[in-house]
Amino acid sequence: MKKLILNGFLGLSLLFSACNPYEDIHDQLEIDVKLQTENDAIPEALSLDSTYATLEIAEVELAEYMTVTYPRANKHTEGKITEIEYNLGVVVAEPDVIVADQYVVNHDDYESVGSGEHDNFAYYDNKAGEFPVGTPVDNILDAKIDFILKANRPDAVEGDRVEVEYEYYDNGTSTKKVVYAFKSGTWVIHSDPNVEVYKLTDDDYQSMGEPGGHNNFSSSVPPENYLPQFISSRYPFGQVGEAVNIIYYYFLGKIDGEYKSEYRANEYTFNGSEWIQTAPLNTTVRYKSKFKYTDGIWKVSKATPITMTHDDYELVDSGKYDNFAYYDNEAGEFPEGTTVDNILVAKIQTILVTNYVDLNVEETEVIVSFQYYDNGTNTEKIAFILTDGIWVVTKSSITLDYE
Repeated sequence: MKKLILNGFLGLSLLFSACNPYEDIHDQLEIDVKLQTENDAIPEALSLDSTYATLEIAEVELAEYMTVTYPRANKHTEGKITEIEYNLGVVVAEPDVIVADQYVVNHDDYESVGSGEHDNFAYYDNKAGEFPVGTPVDNILDAKIDFILKANRPDAVEGDRVEVEYEYYDNGTSTKKVVYAFKSGTWVIHSDPNVEVYKLTDDDYQSMGEPGGHNNFSSSVPPENYLPQFISSRYPFGQVGEAVNIIYYYFLGKIDGEYKSEYRANEYTFNGSEWIQTAPLNTTVRYKSKFKYTDGIWKVSKATPITMTHDDYELVDSGKYDNFAYYDNEAGEFPEGTTVDNILVAKIQTILVTNYVDLNVEETEVIVSFQYYDNGTNTEKIAFILTDGIWVVTKSSITLDYE
């Protein structure tokens, strides 16, 4: 007898421990609360400093941004829309040609690299070969200048730049100025050989009038008012696509009790009729795009957010308190004599058709925010899409009684 009772007790214990519906419900609720919390962490609006050249690029990359930034989007996120503000346009940095120092190659320098007989370099240096003897190089002239600068700039650090002036013979002798930069332990040509670099002289400032007062530009004497005309006079036979970088002195004003200036550079390109500034350049505007979470991914959304106004509520006889209420969220008649599945939805549909005529375009999406009373007033949202001329509910933050 005792044995039977004991076996029965064990059976009941196993039954209750193996099947506890309350525990399962509790676990499911915990999971659901966690998912809802993760969904709530996804903002409805974002403001980014990112810049995109075209709208197409922005929409592709920002959709990827939402996927990477909010990987915990879940079933509660379905239909959610986030609006992102960003920069749309083109930003081109200042051309990196500003010269920190100048160096004129002298007799001793030419002598040190075997070019001292005429104190110049020549066309036969400007090719691949050996320098010094036994060491293959891509360009002998550049290798000689690297040797000279290393001897005269032993403390050079990465990024240092020097404008080197030297004599060059090729069917006659001419003076050349080339910018070299110290990169990875070697002096190499810094500027694009297809873009001429020109540094303004005192005479140049004087020729432009007002800039000659202090031989610089400033906020009150902006370079863009003078440089295009100066370049036109200096390069009267510019060809389409030809570019030139102009280095100039710019007065910054008084900073920390001291008057300061700095070298700057602008790039100008000839478009066939005039020289236009192509760097630095900032043609950006602030722009907004909306992204909707649908079927597990973020997609561009053209949804328009709408917040119900007093006139909207008044149109459908809900203007006394400027809200809808629980008794609207049921089947009934609206307007009187017309049977509808849900009065609240029917009221919003009427508002959209009457007060938002411009949005009544096929496949247009809207997200309607409204005040809803049910044991207190809360802000709720319902998303609609215009399909075959009818505003159809796609998602609701409240449970509609016919869903």
